[in-house]
Amino acid sequence: MVVNHNTKDYLRYCLASVLPEKPAEIFVVDCASTDGSIGMVKERFPEVIVLEYDQNLGYGRAANRAFEVATTPYLLLLNADTRVQAGSLAALQEYLDNHANVAVAGPSLRYPDGRLQLSARRFPGTLAWLLDNSFWGPFFRQLPVLRGRLLNAGPRERAGPVPWVLGAAIAVRRTAIMAVRGFDESYFMYFEEIDLCDRLWASGWQVHIAPAALVAHAGSASTRQRRSSMQEQYIASALQFYGRRYGCTRFSILKRILQLELAFRAIHGWLRLKFFGPQTSGESMAEDLITWTRLIRVIQNARYAKTPSGNTTFLGRH
Repeated sequence: MVVNHNTKDYLRYCLASVLPEKPAEIFVVDCASTDGSIGMVKERFPEVIVLEYDQNLGYGRAANRAFEVATTPYLLLLNADTRVQAGSLAALQEYLDNHANVAVAGPSLRYPDGRLQLSARRFPGTLAWLLDNSFWGPFFRQLPVLRGRLLNAGPRERAGPVPWVLGAAIAVRRTAIMAVRGFDESYFMYFEEIDLCDRLWASGWQVHIAPAALVAHAGSASTRQRRSSMQEQYIASALQFYGRRYGCTRFSILKRILQLELAFRAIHGWLRLKFFGPQTSGESMAEDLITWTRLIRVIQNARYAKTPSGNTTFLGRH
């Protein structure tokens, strides 16, 4: 199943890569696309089932709509900007067949040029996550004493359990997903797969990386169309996740870390503009500086509000 919002060209290549794998059923959940995506699918891929919505549901909610109507025991959820490599669906099915306690299996993600994409990561809000993913993470990865302790320090060449996997391409066990009531639909974008994996682990299921399966992923095909608003959405989702998973004291600490992260990015961007000029990325960098400055204030005003450990919205709500 593929979630799509105004990414017609990517979607065409994605579906063309999936069809040779002969899946039992293919769904496209289209969220108010205006670029001709639906017409293209119906014309070129008549075997694909299209679920059309007149608003952008958000990634998790859109995926839940497909989960409700799917009938197969395993489901492969894809971003539109992915391409499945030959044999990958069979590899993921075999992996789930052989690991009955695994609810989610993530393939190895690669950029279109073949470079590894870091798809298996630690839960946000932990020290290990901070070392792995912060603005200064690349510097930590150069230190031998830390390199072996960082999940993102190198390729994941062996299959096995990981905290969570990137939602751009995940194979899921339908019974497990239904047991935890799918994605939490209160996340419009970002952190929905992190929250799902967290709840699956808490329910006794496991999340694994399965590198035998390969998927190419361009990244940010839809979100880059609204760069500033998506950065704001990322911060909102991060704060929501922290509020659900951690207590008030830790929430306050993580707020400060987010502010420091944005401040470092803003200083770095300002220095680049001042000493190297706008160059080709000057316009986007200037926009980022405005967004980061505004978000620092937004985070400052955020207040802790503990949310339920389960879903706030459930499968079945349309």
